Amino acid sequence: MIMDENMFNQFLLDPVLLDTSISLRDILWANPNTIHMVDQMRMAMVQMMMPELASDYSADKAIDIRFSLSHDLIKDFLPEARLTGLNIDKNGNIRLTLNMYAQLLIDKT
Repeated sequence: MIMDENMFNQFLLDPVLLDTSISLRDILWANPNTIHMVDQMRMAMVQMMMPELASDYSADKAIDIRFSLSHDLIKDFLPEARLTGLNIDKNGNIRLTLNMYAQLLIDKT
């Protein structure tokens, strides 16, 4: 059996071309063991890592983190970023590039 990089890239390309993102809140809500973690997703948790946000948002504001593999979302911020994929050079060296976009959403209400 001969496998080349095109076979792997075909599988990797599908989620990269979709302009969808996944919500961490939605993932946690789906599992009964992690539902209690949704209530803890507040600015108080983020303010320890990003203290500059403490002055703009109160500690009780709800947050969500959205993840995506979409190259269209990434290329606006990093135009030189390589497309997610697998490359094999002539010496047989394998290079995997995986780009992930993460966005912090803060409830302003």
